[in-house]
Amino acid sequence: LILSAATESGIQNRPDVAAQIENTVNQIILEAYITDVLADVEVSRLEVENYIDVWGETYSKEYNIRHMLLPDQAIASSVLSRVHAGESFATLASMYSAGPSAASGGNLGWMSRGMASPGFMEAVCQLETGEISGVVETPMGYHIIQLMEKRQLDAPLTEAQVLELATMELVS
Repeated sequence: LILSAATESGIQNRPDVAAQIENTVNQIILEAYITDVLADVEVSRLEVENYIDVWGETYSKEYNIRHMLLPDQAIASSVLSRVHAGESFATLASMYSAGPSAASGGNLGWMSRGMASPGFMEAVCQLETGEISGVVETPMGYHIIQLMEKRQLDAPLTEAQVLELATMELVS
């Protein structure tokens, strides 16, 4: 009854509600499409094992990260130059990042494998503490990443969990 009354009131036409409806519909469409596309993707056990040979140790760690998400290569390169020139990473993230973490100076907090795209996490895993990446391209855009700290996971993943996670990353 309440839903019927809300619909009759026309609340779905209010700009903020209409935007949320559109975002939700787009998310559902995107997820369905990705599910359909990935249904035909297969990776061999050998591919997964080779991937784990290269990245295996990174599944036992978590990384405290901050980053900037930028819309194009040129802007990302310009901002990276400013970081290398000594400007504050957090300030530049607040000013230029398109990501939701911009308000917190790009702070993403502690992350482990599987919490971000494989390309993003591979870039993170190659950094030393305090180091800043080059420009990293992912499907989301262009990133500049800083590794603040890394540590061992409190509860390391089992071999089966690593195998499953690596498989999912390769499929994606």
